[in-house]
Amino acid sequence: SRPATASSCSLSNLNIEEPGQYLLTVRAVGDGEVYLSSGRVNSVNAEEATDESKLVVVNMASSPVAAEGMPEGGGVNVTATASNAATAEANAIAKANGMVDRVQIRFNEEALENINLFKIILSSVNTSSSNSLSDITVEIRLEKDEEKGWIIYGSDDGDDYRGELTREGEGYVLTYDLDRIFHEEAEEGESEGAHLQSSRNVYGRYFNVKVQVGYYESHTYTISSEDTPALVAARTQSIQTALDASYLSYCMPSYDAASKTYTIREEVSEEGVGDASARAQFMYIQKLMLEGDECEGVTFVIGEDIEFSSNAWLAVENDGYTFKGTIESAEVDHSAQGDGSDMRSGEYIISDLTVVNAAKLQYSRSEEHGEEVKDYRFTQNYAMFPSFAGTLSHVNFLDVTATDVQYSYTVKSESEDGGEAEEKTEYRRVSSSAAIAGEIKSGARVEYVFVSGSLTGVNMSGALAAVNSGEVIACESDVSLTSTSYDGASEVYVGGLIGKNAGKVSASAHRGSVTATNNITTDYSTVGGFVGYNSGTIVNSYATGAVKGNGVASVGGFVGENAAGASISSSYFGTRYVSNAPGRLNTVSGTRSGGF
Repeated sequence: SRPATASSCSLSNLNIEEPGQYLLTVRAVGDGEVYLSSGRVNSVNAEEATDESKLVVVNMASSPVAAEGMPEGGGVNVTATASNAATAEANAIAKANGMVDRVQIRFNEEALENINLFKIILSSVNTSSSNSLSDITVEIRLEKDEEKGWIIYGSDDGDDYRGELTREGEGYVLTYDLDRIFHEEAEEGESEGAHLQSSRNVYGRYFNVKVQVGYYESHTYTISSEDTPALVAARTQSIQTALDASYLSYCMPSYDAASKTYTIREEVSEEGVGDASARAQFMYIQKLMLEGDECEGVTFVIGEDIEFSSNAWLAVENDGYTFKGTIESAEVDHSAQGDGSDMRSGEYIISDLTVVNAAKLQYSRSEEHGEEVKDYRFTQNYAMFPSFAGTLSHVNFLDVTATDVQYSYTVKSESEDGGEAEEKTEYRRVSSSAAIAGEIKSGARVEYVFVSGSLTGVNMSGALAAVNSGEVIACESDVSLTSTSYDGASEVYVGGLIGKNAGKVSASAHRGSVTATNNITTDYSTVGGFVGYNSGTIVNSYATGAVKGNGVASVGGFVGENAAGASISSSYFGTRYVSNAPGRLNTVSGTRSGGF
């Protein structure tokens, strides 16, 4: 066979999968090309090697293990940690959320008999085929220096980062900072170094982390008939382990410390080359959320439209975590030239964002899912912000996808007659769902926000928020919402804009159909075109679109149920009465239903 022709090539092309001694033959085939062939021999005398062949001993590495401490024998232990947060507590929270930024590989001298090549592989967490990305791989090779002992190959050549190799007891620790895959080391006075990846698409997204180990050896041959030098790399098949860890390739927005304000806007150099994309900077908010930073008193100003290209935004729900910062559009001069200044909100757009459950990262690492899914980090109040107590102002969310509400897994159990184990599919599901907020807390303010896209509702759901206890002003949603209730829910409240309102909503609207299916026995199940259950105040608002409830206790075109003491004024469902022309009432259907 002729598996490879090149002036240089790798033994891995020969699919050597077992350790042993191999006779490698390199032959010229014309035009300066060479090809490799190799046949395994159980016993080879070095004298049998000719001018065209060489004896190669191929070693095999032990499989790396995700474990702490120095391994025994020739083993390799791999750990991943979070290290770049502001505090040790924040690093611990990030690690608990499965987020890391540093990989450490531990091994001893015995392992180095079979291992000298390490690969760190970042696999993109793709939400669809449209935003898929190839793996990013970093290779780190060790070599023996006569004076220094084991060193990282090429570590003395320039300033390129190749990790750090240190002694630990009788063994070694290879440490690699994942941030250095994406950014150079920041210079003094800078918050972030220059970009290292040529593709801007790799910034602002999640990656799962894997580590491979293997063996590398190179030989240079001269083919006498052609006088052609050929470099042959003896690279064995790598052995891989996947870590229970992910990395976020965010970028730092510009920051004003005096006002505690981040500005999210792409900076363009004089050469016209863009720096960090607005999406990668917006993901810095995610980085802070994953570290448990509630961002109280911090403002994030959006200075341009942000295209997410279906990339993931993680629904972060740490124990007791609530986002308390401010997110708003920057002001823009809307005046005509020469007419003076008219500074108003830019009303910037965040488009094509996909909200994923916290379990998504773990679930994506395996093709087979058993009962371990029960132990995954799981977002119950599923939304961009599961708990929101800040301010969201003048931001539009277009084509948001928020459908990541359930995960299936297989449970095996012994059959009653003692036969083969039976398999049953079970599910983990969220408790509530919304595109923007699981719950808008008392004191929070959401104003001039538009939402469109695709939303799968579960139990308590609404396009803007599942529950509102704060203030919602001039917000609008254009989402066709379909919601289903499952066992475990005590309340089923589904509304086009908000599932359950205990706060104040004014000058707001929902366009689009609303359908709720109740599969459980409860007296607390309502669906409304605008709000499912209202115990607060609604003013100057409306809803359009068909409303349908299946097995729901009460259905209303505008509100499913209005509690005692609640207030609704200057609001309507259907088409407004204008100029003495009759309005049009849309379809409302259910067991107990009303037009309003």
